[in-house]
Amino acid sequence: SAGVAIVATLVSLLLGHPIPTEFAMTGEITLRGRVLPVGGVRDKVLAAHHANIKHVILPARNECTIEELPAEVREELRFSFVHRIWDVLEVLFPDKLVVQVPEVNSGVVERAVVQLNSA
Repeated sequence: SAGVAIVATLVSLLLGHPIPTEFAMTGEITLRGRVLPVGGVRDKVLAAHHANIKHVILPARNECTIEELPAEVREELRFSFVHRIWDVLEVLFPDKLVVQVPEVNSGVVERAVVQLNSA
């Protein structure tokens, strides 16, 4: 369940820009960048909430599992549901990266362009 966090950490190191401490994330990734669902989301989110995390990044296919959480936890956390690793990078580094993913009808992205934002 650490694939997303590992990639995010590597990009953070390359950028020289730390991931804000308000974030927690989970999800596996494929070699083509798809974020896959994981198990144990309820326990992971409850642990993040207990650690005063404010924003949780989860695979889009795990969105239905947040209904298992207590209402107060759902209200106190912000959730981002992602399909691809590029979505994760845009959430974590909105002002640092420009992510260009070509539109492909088959749903397969052969490559994405990620560059530093010049602004």
